[in-house]
Amino acid sequence: MSVLMLTLRLSSLLLIGVLAAAAVRKEPFPVEVLAGMTAASVSDRSCVSYLKVRRTV
Repeated sequence: MSVLMLTLRLSSLLLIGVLAAAAVRKEPFPVEVLAGMTAASVSDRSCVSYLKVRRTV
């Protein structure tokens, strides 16, 4: 029997997108925006989960 479980937090994707946009932009994001996104990613627990159970008989 094998189990595979993946969990992807939606707030982490949003934070990665904002940080990638900050790296590409010429002028930096305000500190308030980055602090707000960090606080939102810590407090948000929404996620997508994938569970695969394989059983051999």
